[in-house]
Amino acid sequence: MIGPLEGFTDAWSATFLHEMYAIDRHIAYSISKWILIGFGVLLFPYV
Repeated sequence: MIGPLEGFTDAWSATFLHEMYAIDRHIAYSISKWILIGFGVLLFPYV
């Protein structure tokens, strides 16, 4: 389940947010960055 979600976040989330919700590109990239950071937070205790 995490693979497709991470792939969407990497490749399409900023464009999707910009086109569908008229969010500024810089804010859309910031949102997608925080999604990826959220994935990594769960792995941080195991590093």
